[in-house]
Amino acid sequence: MTIKCREIDLKNNLVGIQLDIHKNGSRRKKMLDIRLIKNPKTPMEREINRERKETIKKIIATIELDEIYSDNLLQKGYETEKDFFEYCQEFIERKAPFSETRAYHSMLLKLKSFTNKKKLPCSEITENFLISFKDYLNGNLNGSSPFNYFKKFKRVLKEATIAKHFKSNPAAQFRNSKGISTEKDILTLDEILTLSGTECSNLNVYRAFLFSCLTGLRFCDIKVLKWNNISNDDVLSIVQLKTKEKLVMPLHSNAIKLLREKKTDKSLVFN
Repeated sequence: MTIKCREIDLKNNLVGIQLDIHKNGSRRKKMLDIRLIKNPKTPMEREINRERKETIKKIIATIELDEIYSDNLLQKGYETEKDFFEYCQEFIERKAPFSETRAYHSMLLKLKSFTNKKKLPCSEITENFLISFKDYLNGNLNGSSPFNYFKKFKRVLKEATIAKHFKSNPAAQFRNSKGISTEKDILTLDEILTLSGTECSNLNVYRAFLFSCLTGLRFCDIKVLKWNNISNDDVLSIVQLKTKEKLVMPLHSNAIKLLREKKTDKSLVFN
């Protein structure tokens, strides 16, 4: 591999620096964010040029070392330039639990929005990247969402490390702390009693909402609740969709009054 340094004339007596990197018959260009003074006139300007030329030399040396490092990794079966977006999609399709695919997809969308890139090489995911992404989630999401999204992000990083897309897991020592959840609004008993005595044009919504208040079931569990989840002795048994935990509870008499006549075991309680 050879690296040639080219000077490009710019405005205001400045010179830009472009590196021409030749390797295995291919060529790529890299423009540096360094400007030299084209015609230095003072000792200060000459000193500035000297320091910046030393910086350019260090950058070239770093690129050469990185290429050697990449070649060694490649020989050992590592593929650190793998597009992480692509790998993440592969992970969702192959390994993510079916019930969590939606959350993984949401995390991936947030990651793409954060980077604003079409591709994300695994080599660009560093500790600083993790810190910035975590801050982005905390600043754009509420409650436990930042923690849960980053937890899934770490899971994909772990699998990608096993697949040799990372030399070592960049998130291995990164602590994913929970933020402070925002306080949720809840109905008081008086408000629930007021609702129970208020007319509603949709009786199914009326019964389902009050049943939720009396049982604590989430909407996602209410809408899939079937008659076989309620025993003949009025005991409710269901595996909650969000937590995957089983809930078994005897129904309050007021909750039982909200139920209509039982249909088939597999039919919905609230249509």
